[in-house]
Parts: sequence; structure tokens; C-alpha cells
Amino acid sequence: MATQRKADSSGKESPTVLIITRHVLTDYNKNKIVQGSRSNTKPSVEGTEQAKMLSKELLKYKIDVAYSSDLDRCRLTIEPFLKESKVPVHYTKELRERNYGIFDGAPAEDYTKWKNDNNIQENFTVAPPEGESFKDIKKRVAKILTSILEKEKGKTILICGHNASDVALLLALFNQKEEEHYKEYMLSNASITIVEIVNGKPKVKVMNSTKHLK
Repeated sequence: MATQRKADSSGKESPTVLIITRHVLTDYNKNKIVQGSRSNTKPSVEGTEQAKMLSKELLKYKIDVAYSSDLDRCRLTIEPFLKESKVPVHYTKELRERNYGIFDGAPAEDYTKWKNDNNIQENFTVAPPEGESFKDIKKRVAKILTSILEKEKGKTILICGHNASDVALLLALFNQKEEEHYKEYMLSNASITIVEIVNGKPKVKVMNSTKHLK
């Protein structure tokens, strides 16, 4: 996904840098409960500590602006960083997790059984009842990604999302098919991924780093 970039005083265009993180650990994560756009969960005790460690790492970068899902688990993930940095932030529903419909808040094994029973384990076009498919969330996230890159060109941008929304964002950014590359872009809780966009071409500089959590 290409974007135009600002020029600096030397005439060279400044790169656009995306620093992408996934929200910190929640009790739903630990207990293997489906956690979608309808579940407004908060960080677990461990997740709260992860947020502090993540903040210390993010403060090492000159971040210009932040975009985040408006759900509490994302808000509270970047809250410690925002308090220290005073970086402007935009919360949006467009970066929310996938809507898992009737399975949101249910044991993950129930959702897995439904997929197995209907032979849709690797089908990205099928949505659970009252929910959305992965294709749906990818379309949603790709739209706001385009908007962010146009509005914030040449800046360093923090994006805080969820498992599926972060995967969707990266797949859209690199114009790759989920059928072939989904698992490559799965991110750990409170991880950091850095992508630099130069001449309209994205390049991974850091992928799914959790060294700041150890």
C-alpha cells in the first residue's frame, strides 16, 4: 500500500514509520475465551505490568501520533506511554478486533468446534453467526490504514490493535493474501513491530519483538 511522504530540508522525503503493537494480556487470553469486538475486556494483572514495560520501550522512539482501537484493553495498553509522552491519540472503532458474533465471550473450544463441524477451519470468507469474516475485518482495517497513511505521511505512528486487526493491517500493508501469509503476521501480546515505508514500499525493521517484556 503506497503513500506519499513529506520532504525534509534537504529535499529528501521523510519515511513513514509504523510502530504496531497488540494489546497486553487479558484474563480472556489466559483462559482461552473468544475475545472479539463485543468483549470490552481490561488487562490482567500481568497485562498491567506489560503495559508499563511496553511504555518504557515506546518512549525510546520519537512517536508523533497514536491510533488505537477504542476498546479498553487497547486504551489501557498505551495509557502509561501516553501519560509520559503526551503524544496525541485517536481512538477508533475501525481498529477493533474481529466481531465473533455469538461466540464472543464463549470458550475458544466452542468456536473451534463450530469451525470443524462446518469444515471452515481455513475459510477466511465465512463469518460466524452475527459476526464478521476475516475478509470483512481486513476490508475495514485497510480503509482506515489508507486514511492514516495519507493524513500522517512522513510521521512515526503508533498503532495499537488486536490479534486479527493487526494481522489484517499487515496483510493489507504488504498486499498479501491471508490464505498464504496469515500466520506470518500473528503478533504476541504487547509486542512491537516496526515497518518503515520508503518510496511507497513497506519494509519490516522489527517483527513481533517482546524483548522489552523480559
